[in-house]
Amino acid sequence: MSDGTGHKGLVIPHPKIGMRTVKTVVAVFICCMIDYLRGEPPYQSTIAAIICIQPDTENTVKMAVARILATLLGGVSAALLLMALTAVGMTIPSIPFFLILSLLLFPLIYVTVKMGWPSATALTCIVFLVIALGHTEGSAPFMVAMTRMVDTLVGILVALPVNMLLPTRPVPAACEPEGEQAAPPADQPACQAEPEKPAVDSGDEL
Repeated sequence: MSDGTGHKGLVIPHPKIGMRTVKTVVAVFICCMIDYLRGEPPYQSTIAAIICIQPDTENTVKMAVARILATLLGGVSAALLLMALTAVGMTIPSIPFFLILSLLLFPLIYVTVKMGWPSATALTCIVFLVIALGHTEGSAPFMVAMTRMVDTLVGILVALPVNMLLPTRPVPAACEPEGEQAAPPADQPACQAEPEKPAVDSGDEL
């Protein structure tokens, strides 16, 4: 773009806001409102909502169920660990505690993958670590675990309807699935397949 003097001015690109971003913003706001009414800080529910928002609605319910079960797995595991370490008199926090906590991520990740919940692995580890690392002396492990699990479930259950009810990116009508595409007129070029996009989100759409 010329500024009238023959020099090109600075052109600042405007990123396109995708529906996944819109869904994330809506879900986070709803989680904040729910936890505000509950009198709880919304950090756990908003994290869960951000993780659970998907770019499309495919397998949304199935993935939500997997994440709910993974949340229960992480919460119960953390509560049992805290009860066991408290019973043997281990100091929390301490270096042995951090070592045990880190090593227990191995079986948690293995179980979630083996059960067919790879998309829920991160949430399982987050719930487990938040509960275990947030333990304070004198607090009941199972009560803390229940509170944190409810916080996470709020985020999952908010993300589910938001993901299903808000629209997703439409598929171009010009390109129908293979086998269903009608022959184009003689003066119109055939629909060209779009080049494969990388697995990560493109830089021009958020």
